[in-house]
Amino acid sequence: MILPKLKTEPLDKASLTRSEEVLDKYMKDPLVYTGGTRARTGAKLLGAIKKIQSKVEQLTLSYL
Repeated sequence: MILPKLKTEPLDKASLTRSEEVLDKYMKDPLVYTGGTRARTGAKLLGAIKKIQSKVEQLTLSYL
């Protein structure tokens, strides 16, 4: 990875909910991270998702 600490564009918060009240509470929550995801974190998450998707057929646990 060339720039592992490069941050991606932050999520558009307005697309999370149609409720102004919920959005306001979300934006005021001190535990909510509002910055962009680092490129390396995003790449690792995408890699993990692909790995899980390729092995989902082998899943033997009951799930809904």
